[in-house]
Amino acid sequence: MASQAVASESSGVTLQMTAREVNGWGNLEIRYVSSRREHVRTPNGVYIPINDNYSYHMIPSLFIRVPPQVVSSPEWHRAYLNSKLSSRLNFENAPVRATVAENISSFALQHQAASRFKGYLMTVELNFFHEIFHEEIIRPSTPITYLSEIGSFWEATVNDDDGDLAPNGGASRSAIVRLMEKGSFVASKSDQELGTCSICLEEFASSNGAKDQLLRMDCSHVYHRACILPWLQKSKTCPTCRRQVD
Repeated sequence: MASQAVASESSGVTLQMTAREVNGWGNLEIRYVSSRREHVRTPNGVYIPINDNYSYHMIPSLFIRVPPQVVSSPEWHRAYLNSKLSSRLNFENAPVRATVAENISSFALQHQAASRFKGYLMTVELNFFHEIFHEEIIRPSTPITYLSEIGSFWEATVNDDDGDLAPNGGASRSAIVRLMEKGSFVASKSDQELGTCSICLEEFASSNGAKDQLLRMDCSHVYHRACILPWLQKSKTCPTCRRQVD
């Protein structure tokens, strides 16, 4: 991936928040998650993810307790949380830090207002993400056919001594062969209900009667074989649901 031209990059932070009712104090746990995702471009100009890397901190990075007398007053409650979060959240961008603090405070107040109890236990995951968009187009010009050609597809990516090893972080040869044996089928007009391939965005069964070679993954998502095989060369997950290919 290092040799590919990069079209653009983006970074930011997202929040995932959950809460449950408890008596007494307000309790806020904050965990930091860092993620890096790479995308490649399809022939239709749509970018799709091919590589996800996550770093998850199991131990809370920040813990804040809100006294009962503060929880009972919405005005004090908001001011207390905003003050604590703005001073203790670990990022340099002050406007973003203030926005994140306000979003967390608002969620805590909304939950507490609807609660039968005075307290809460709230967990926040802050995901610091970085996304890279490559210019590479992944769909080959000619389809890769069934098992007779899976060997040449593989040999283009690994040495003979590598055996079953996955190339470039992709699925192993045995996993791809198993998928081909189990999930390969030919599209027909009745398969139009399957919709479109999420890699190339083309319909599976066209109106002119062309019969596409398809592959159904273990998760039941369906793709053109000519699209999914190059994908599996670089990734061991389903493009749609991210289920790992065993």
